[in-house]
Amino acid sequence: MYKKIFLFFFISRHSEAVTHFQALLVDLIRQPDFTWKEAKKVLKKDSRYDSASSALDKSERERFFDDHIDGLVAKKKGEISWQYN
Repeated sequence: MYKKIFLFFFISRHSEAVTHFQALLVDLIRQPDFTWKEAKKVLKKDSRYDSASSALDKSERERFFDDHIDGLVAKKKGEISWQYN
């Protein structure tokens, strides 16, 4: 029973951390020309970073960053193609 409670707590904490980390990316990383190294410096200056990243390992944080940048690039490409139509 305790394992189930712990597992539920861990999953809840992790999904909350994912949501908060992705919100940080949306708030602070608005241009697709950031590298992960540059973005970490910006993100770490925000007081929300520690709580948002504490339940995520480095590879997860970097993967979410890469996904965010891919979304920004796609959005920018969509805006450019729309302007030429």
